[in-house]
Amino acid sequence: MCSDSTDCSSEAGAMSIRKADMSDLDAMVDVGLAALPMDPQWDYRLRYRNQYPEDTRRFTHERFQMFLENEPGNWQVMVAEPPSREDSSISKVAAFAVWQLPPVDQVIPLSADKAHKPTSSRGNWFDSRAAALTTSEAGSSEHRRDADPERMRAFEESLEKARTHHFTRVYGENRIHLRLLVTHPDYQRRGAGGSLVRWGIEKANEGNLAVTLFASPIGGQLYRKFGFRDLSVIKIQMDGETESVCMGVMAYVPTCDEA
Repeated sequence: MCSDSTDCSSEAGAMSIRKADMSDLDAMVDVGLAALPMDPQWDYRLRYRNQYPEDTRRFTHERFQMFLENEPGNWQVMVAEPPSREDSSISKVAAFAVWQLPPVDQVIPLSADKAHKPTSSRGNWFDSRAAALTTSEAGSSEHRRDADPERMRAFEESLEKARTHHFTRVYGENRIHLRLLVTHPDYQRRGAGGSLVRWGIEKANEGNLAVTLFASPIGGQLYRKFGFRDLSVIKIQMDGETESVCMGVMAYVPTCDEA
């Protein structure tokens, strides 16, 4: 099992998984800027990033810093560190995951009679945090030159609707949400991303919680290998535009053997 700080070498070839801290911020930004453009939604939302790369770096830095500062107390950032290809004795951040954890005192583990019957109050905590982040995303797009504000707003609003319908309505707060999984291109298909997904699944199995996420087409292939189910696909497209982007809506629910 991969705890908050452990060596997962038996599972993913000398892969170390640990909780991130502020000293990892610059490395996370470098990994993000190298990998995120491979996700179609990145260029869809940040359509002017090539003209204003300094804005992309600045706002990426601010967002990742927010996750690490963790003022609401619900973000947990984990990093994967395989040995450096240049020097096997040196580890470097090759991938990271941003998890949104539920408040412990409000969790009611999933069961056959409760998994699909959340009460009216359940889900409010997750929804309020998601709404605050959505507002922040939309607000920042008005002040950055690399983004298309209308596309940013449409993207976040579409995800918010899907989150409410597919996640909150079904699982309430009895879930862990994977906000972001990023692997540097040089380390893809080497087990870094998979180790981080495995960490979240083990966390969910311990508490008998669901795991929810939105996936790019490439990301969906990885998640299915770990037992995630496809719930839906949402398409974001502005009126009068031919360009669009699709995101998969996925969830993992522990089985009796795993919980």
